[in-house]
Amino acid sequence: MTPLPDEPFAHSLGAFSGRPVAIEIEFDAEVAACVGARDWHRSQEIRTRDNGSIVMRLAVCDDRPLRSWILGFGGAARVVAPVSLARDIYEEFDAGRERYMPRLPFDALPPLRPAPVKMDLEDAQLSFAARLA
Repeated sequence: MTPLPDEPFAHSLGAFSGRPVAIEIEFDAEVAACVGARDWHRSQEIRTRDNGSIVMRLAVCDDRPLRSWILGFGGAARVVAPVSLARDIYEEFDAGRERYMPRLPFDALPPLRPAPVKMDLEDAQLSFAARLA
């Protein structure tokens, strides 16, 4: 059995292990102070832009804690690299959008008119005669 390393989760934002990947995320100015004020991982590097937004670079594994963390910032975060992570985050947002997309009010209503009933001429004449009586 292989012994655990001294820091088994050194490359994760959570309790996972894996090979570190170069991650780059842009954060809008509205969340930049919150993101920049905390040490999320020892590998993080933050660059502040003139418009108040920041770019964070990390060397962490692409795992569920990382994805959950990014998704938690909603539209205020955008993955720049790697492209595969950006695509996965996009697909996750797209699935959420589909789930929350409002349904049109008439989608759930029954049809206004019932489907036409096929009737031969004799049935129609009997029905008309019954109404006259």
